[in-house]
This record gives sequence, C-alpha cells and structure tokens, in this order.
Amino acid sequence: LLTLDQTGLAQKNGAVISHIRLARDPDLLNTVRIGPGEADLVLGFDIVVSASATSLSTFAHGRTRAVLDDHFAPTASFVQNTAIDFRQEATLKQLRRAAGEEAVTLVSATKLGLALMGDAIAANMFLLGNAWQRGLLPISLTSIDRAIEMNGAGVAMNRAAFGWGRRAAIDLAAVLNTAQIGSAEATKPETLDAMV
Repeated sequence: LLTLDQTGLAQKNGAVISHIRLARDPDLLNTVRIGPGEADLVLGFDIVVSASATSLSTFAHGRTRAVLDDHFAPTASFVQNTAIDFRQEATLKQLRRAAGEEAVTLVSATKLGLALMGDAIAANMFLLGNAWQRGLLPISLTSIDRAIEMNGAGVAMNRAAFGWGRRAAIDLAAVLNTAQIGSAEATKPETLDAMV
C-alpha cells in the first residue's frame, strides 16, 4: 500500500486528493502518484474535486470506474477559478466523458449518511461501502473492518455507515425507505438556484 495526499487548501475548504496504490506484491508498487489514465477507481467524496483537471487527468475511458457522492457543494475552487461550471449536470458530463457513461455511479452518500447516522461525515464510509459492494475495492471485508477498529474513531458509526453503503448498492429502495427519503428526492440533481 502506498498513499499520497495532496491537501491543497483543505484547511480553508479547498480540495483534497489522495492517491492510493494497492498490490499483493510490494515490489509492484514503485510510484505513489496515480499518473495520467492510471486510475482504476475514483471515489469522489466531493463531485467538484472529482471533476477537477488534476483528478480528470487520471481517468481512462474504459478503465476507470467512479463512485461519486451526488452532494454538490461549492468549494474554495469556485473563488479561485471563475471558469468552473456551477451546474451539476455539466460537471457530471465531464466525468462521464472521461470515464464512460456506464463507469460513473452517483450515490446520495451525504444525504443518506446524515439521515441514517445523524452525521454527514458518515458519507465517507457509506460511499466506501457502496464501492466495495460493487466489487471495486480489492480489499477483504475483514481487512476493512480491522482498519475501522484500529482507527479507533467512531468505530460503531463507521461500521454501520459502511454496511448501509453496501446495502444501498444492492437494495437502494430499502435504504431510502429506512432513511425516509423518497427515491426521486434522493436522486434529483441540485441546481445552482437551489444551492443559493
């Protein structure tokens, strides 16, 4: 396992991009940074950051799969780059163009994490669980559970959020029902007018 975090302006509501490489044989891990077209999976906890030039450069049509939280929140990037398109659908088109129409999956992780766990931070593990259930993470369930335990912070919540994310991948209707969120509301794209 090799990791590299590019935190940018994270402390001022800016982008955070992490590169993670996994291999059974450590000798196969010779560089940390994910280069152009090398991403197998992009977990997009922030859809705007996922569609940034830095992130999109790692996408390869037909190779990269993206599982993205559909929560659309402006970041400091909007202030710095006035060319950013504020519309969620335009952002999604960029992502789908880079990876392929069927390679991008939207998940209402923030909305469901908040509704089910009472805390939007649960969205991260919810999204991870969803990607794992789709077979996109080459890590055993035991290893993930052990990592949650070793981290020691919010163990019960993280385990539950991961489990809800898994369930949402196979039975979204049941998860929406438990969260008391209608399916149309959970998947409706947010407009700039609604955000403002």
